Formats: sequence, structure tokens, C-alpha cells
Amino acid sequence: MNNKNSGHRIIPNINVSRASKVNIRLKVLTVFCTLLITVSGIAQNSDESHYGHQHDHEHQEGHEHHKNEIGVVVAPAYFTHTREFNFGLHLHYLRSLGESKFGVGAGYERIFGDHAHHFLGVVAAYRPTGAFSLILSPGLAYEDAKHAGPQFGLHIEAVYEFDIKGIHIGPVFEFSYDADDIHISPGIHISIGF
Repeated sequence: MNNKNSGHRIIPNINVSRASKVNIRLKVLTVFCTLLITVSGIAQNSDESHYGHQHDHEHQEGHEHHKNEIGVVVAPAYFTHTREFNFGLHLHYLRSLGESKFGVGAGYERIFGDHAHHFLGVVAAYRPTGAFSLILSPGLAYEDAKHAGPQFGLHIEAVYEFDIKGIHIGPVFEFSYDADDIHISPGIHISIGF
């Protein structure tokens, strides 16, 4: 058979044990978390000199976080196991905890495509600076095509926002893990505070 003329790409079948897949996923998760913590530390150090005046500083820059936030993320999602891209939509609600840099809420993600993916989770946010946020969201993930039921999932996001006339918009990078797959989503975050 002449593969050159068939127009199909042949991907070699590599046998990788389930334990090896989990080990690789844990290594990827560890590297990603290390990078997020490093970036957070750098951002924290750059903001430390005027943390005591953060509220006034945010007003001067026009970047204020309200008590409540409703946001949406639009992003392509790349599934590492199946090597597929699909369109993803993520909705969340956050409530700031007093005057602190922390917030809690809930989030829902829907990834469309052949293997429709859903995620529902509790959201914990940390804002080391006015414009940069780290978000951790443990919850339940499930797919339409699988009837195994919900399973544990974890989303980690890094967001940098710009305030444009009261609307926060900016890039987001999301790393998501569940027992079946890992997906990575670079996208756009848009939120409104009230």
C-alpha cells in the first residue's frame, strides 16, 4: 500500500501502561504548578512595595476588583491523550473574601466536539497583583460519550486582565486534569464586576 498517495498520516502505536500515563500526567502537573508558583512569586514581589496602598493604586490604574465577578473564558482546548482541539466555553462566578486577595465561587466548563466534556467545580482565586490571578478549581468532570459517570477533575488557571471601561479582559492559560485526559486551553478571559 502506498501511504504517500493515500493522504492519511500514520501514527505509530505506542504501548504505554496506565501507570506510565499517570506518572507523565503528574510530572506535567508538577511542572505547571511550579511555573505558576514562580510567576506568582515574581508578581507578588513586584507588587509588595505598594501593597499597603493597593486599593488607591488600583483606582489610579483603573483596575478595581469588585466584591462579585461573573466571567467567561473562550478558548480552544487541546486534549493531550487524543491529540484533538475542540472549542471550549467556561463560565464562573467569584466573590471576594473581604479586602483580601482571595475569592471563592463556582465554575462550569463545556468543551464541544466528538467527546463533549463537562466540568463543574468549586473555584478558589488568588490575586497577587491587581491584574494577575491564579485560579484553582477542583470538581467533577464527565463526557457525554462515556457512561462511567462523573470523576474527579482539577483546573488550574493563570489570568492577566486589562480594565477596559469596567470590563476586565485578557489572556488566560488553563491546565485541566481528569482520570481520562489532560487538556490545555490558551484563551481570552472576560469578566464584569459588581
